[in-house]
Amino acid sequence: MASDGAKWSKDEINALIDAYSDAKMSADPMTTNRELYSSIKSLLEQNNDVQRSTKQIETKVKKLKSGYSKLKDRMKVSGAERPWKKLIFNTGIILTTF
Repeated sequence: MASDGAKWSKDEINALIDAYSDAKMSADPMTTNRELYSSIKSLLEQNNDVQRSTKQIETKVKKLKSGYSKLKDRMKVSGAERPWKKLIFNTGIILTTF
C-alpha cells in the first residue's frame, strides 16, 4: 500500500475517476460514504492493481472535487486563463454528474 504522503500518478487518478463513476452509478441511494469508498477501493484493487487506503481515496476525491470547483470559478472571470486539460474535463463530468 502506498504511504499516506505518496503522490497519485495520472494513471491512478484516471483509474480513481473510473472507479468513482462505476461505484456511484451502482450504489444504492442510501449508501454511506464509508461503503462508497470501500467499494471504490475494491474496484481499484481488482481492475487496476492500485493499492490505496479508503482514507487516501476519500481525500483524493475531495481534492479533485475542490480543484474542479475552483477551476470553474476561476473560468467565470472575464479574461481568465482557460487551462482545460483532458483530466480536468473528465473529472468535471464525473464529479458534477453525481
